[in-house]
Amino acid sequence: CEKYEEAEKAEGDVRNVTVTAAPGTELEKDYAITVPADNHVWIMLHDDSSYYVLYTDKECKELHEPEEDVKGDTHLYAEIESYEDYEEAEDEV
Repeated sequence: CEKYEEAEKAEGDVRNVTVTAAPGTELEKDYAITVPADNHVWIMLHDDSSYYVLYTDKECKELHEPEEDVKGDTHLYAEIESYEDYEEAEDEV
């Protein structure tokens, strides 16, 4: 929130970050925020039964590397993953 307030006061050195969660599904939803440029944005979307993995492409094939993303406007895509599926995969290992 603090960085968001700074961005509101900035005179142009800002960037927009948009996340489309569950692209191409009935659960698709966009989230957007404006922050000062050169600031990392850590995005955490989850609920009690699922979490999201961030990608740079709508097909959710290219994982997002947050340390590379600090300068320009960014549009990311978040795919929903089930905690239950994750736990089952861990049990199989």
